[in-house]
Amino acid sequence: MRVLFDTNVLLDALLAREPFVEDAAFLLKGIESGQIEGFMSATTVTDVHYLVGRQTRSPETAITAVIRLLELMEICTVDRNVLNERSHWDFQILKMPFKSPVLWP
Repeated sequence: MRVLFDTNVLLDALLAREPFVEDAAFLLKGIESGQIEGFMSATTVTDVHYLVGRQTRSPETAITAVIRLLELMEICTVDRNVLNERSHWDFQILKMPFKSPVLWP
């Protein structure tokens, strides 16, 4: 199963944020076991680095978190071609936010 992870789900697991840490950790274990193919946006990497570093006050912990995610997950490519290809969709009819078809691999 392919899953696009929201930044907050990853932060819940990495920072052991209650009450969601257990569910978030379960999902990451699914990636580790191969049951889930995990994806994240490129901006998630920078957000995780900044927020983990700020929360823990440890640059080393922030970098370790980023390295762990990069080992586990794929990055969704978003460039001009992706935006041009998907921007013609009628999002009013589909009733989905613009980011959904842009980020989904």
